[in-house]
Amino acid sequence: MSELTFKQEQFAQAIFAGHNQTDAYRLAYDVGDSLPATVHECACRLVQNPKIAARIEALQSEVQEAKAEALGWTA
Repeated sequence: MSELTFKQEQFAQAIFAGHNQTDAYRLAYDVGDSLPATVHECACRLVQNPKIAARIEALQSEVQEAKAEALGWTA
């Protein structure tokens, strides 16, 4: 799997941090005076990108594994 661009990674990190898709897009990309509907559409496309979706899932898995380890739930 190829790596994400810097902006795609920023978007994934913002989603992981708890921002909604539109806000995450605004944080990662220069939206300027783009219409809110345009920003929303672009954000929806990004979150459906398999590479980005996989990165968000990986970030969530890392946290779950760390929690499990901290609680002694790993073998």
